[in-house]
Amino acid sequence: MDSGNHDDLSPLYGISAIGAPANSTWAATQTPGCEITVWYFGLDSGVDTDHPDLNVVEVLNFVAAEPGHDGEDGHGHGTHTAGSATAIDGNGGVVGVAPGAPIHSFRVCEDGGSCQTADMVAAMDEVVAQRTANPNQPMVANMSIGGPIDVAIDAALRGSINAGIVYAVAAGNGALGACIFPANASGVSPARVGDDEIDVFGDSAGDDGLINGVITTTSHNSSFADVNCNFGAPVSVAAPGLGIMSSWLNGGYNTISGTSMATPHVAGAALLYLQDHPTAAPAEVEAAIVSLLKPWTTNDLPNASGRLSVDGL
Repeated sequence: MDSGNHDDLSPLYGISAIGAPANSTWAATQTPGCEITVWYFGLDSGVDTDHPDLNVVEVLNFVAAEPGHDGEDGHGHGTHTAGSATAIDGNGGVVGVAPGAPIHSFRVCEDGGSCQTADMVAAMDEVVAQRTANPNQPMVANMSIGGPIDVAIDAALRGSINAGIVYAVAAGNGALGACIFPANASGVSPARVGDDEIDVFGDSAGDDGLINGVITTTSHNSSFADVNCNFGAPVSVAAPGLGIMSSWLNGGYNTISGTSMATPHVAGAALLYLQDHPTAAPAEVEAAIVSLLKPWTTNDLPNASGRLSVDGL
């Protein structure tokens, strides 16, 4: 995560870059009372529950090492990603891709940024439980979490997708191809691709290994993507990740960079699509988003995904 200010970029750079103002559903949200109603689940460091731009409806703590924690964000990462996906246009000049979507914040990472497998799996299982209790309610979950390959997390992710929950996950900041693989790693998700290790997507038989319906994300900003972002056929989409201004702690705003910042733009796109297509399955949502990608123009990474666009979504 880059905390540079990037003052050359507009506070609404990410929204403009993906064509949100041209999306009729996004435009309708600019009228009070017309906010997005699809549920957003942020599996992250928590959220600033009192932020004026965020419609926080549920906060749960899944960090087992801190059982009495109230789920309030002590890091900032979860508040930032939630804002990129859902912020209501307030006096700070920041607005999300799916303004006003109800935020269900599931704290799975400690304030220092570390996240444990069991905590993430527990949170993902709770998302499934809420889907089971509300089978007609469309839901999107965002995971911008790094780490090594973990079979338990991948199994939980697959279970969530099978339950009908759309997931947007980060492909990592390692500047490495996402298709490098050992023979025994078929079907893993890219949510935990880190700087030093590639979480892989295939097997020796050539199967691409993707969990169908998971929307994997990297950044399309050349000055960031050239040195940090993973790429390759398993990466579904590239989205703005450099100099992204969004909500922060204590009702404030901050500008940071990373694939973590790109991923909630894609989650927001999924929220927009489900607002108009509430019965769409995860794979259908992914296909709709991928069908509108713009050409990758910032570098020549092989098999890199196209750039996110919600114009016409």
